[in-house]
Amino acid sequence: MAPTPVSPLEVIFDGDCGFCRACVRWIERHDRSGRITATPSTHCTWPDSDDMPFATTVVARDESGHTYFASSAVAAILVRLPSNWATLGRLVLRVNQIGFFARINDGVYYFVANHRGGVSRFLRFLGVLRDDRGSSDHQ
Repeated sequence: MAPTPVSPLEVIFDGDCGFCRACVRWIERHDRSGRITATPSTHCTWPDSDDMPFATTVVARDESGHTYFASSAVAAILVRLPSNWATLGRLVLRVNQIGFFARINDGVYYFVANHRGGVSRFLRFLGVLRDDRGSSDHQ
C-alpha cells in the first residue's frame, strides 16, 4: 500500500539555537521531496506569528492551515520524510490524539529542549547531528 501523500509544511524554529539549526540541517538532508520549508522565528510572516510560542517550541503549519506544536510538530516533520521516519511520524501523530500520550510525548520534547546542549553533544558524538561551529546551544 502506497503512503498517503502529505502537504508541504513550514517549520518555524529558534534561529539562534545551534541545536535547532543542526536539526534543520538534518531535516534538509533527509527531505528528498522538498516538502519542508524551515524558517527562523525572526523571519516568520504568519499573520498570527505574535501569538505563537516560538521561544519555547518548534511550530509547524501545513498548507491547510493546521498548526502543530512540540512533539506533534516533530511528528508532522517526520511524516514528510522517507520510509521509517514517516511511519514513526504517523504513529506519534496518532498516539498524540490521546491526551495522556500527548502529554508524555510533549514532556519528552520539552526535556530535550531544556537540555539541548547536552543532547546536541550526545547526538554529534553519535554522528546523528553535524557540528555547527561558531554557534551556541542556546538554552
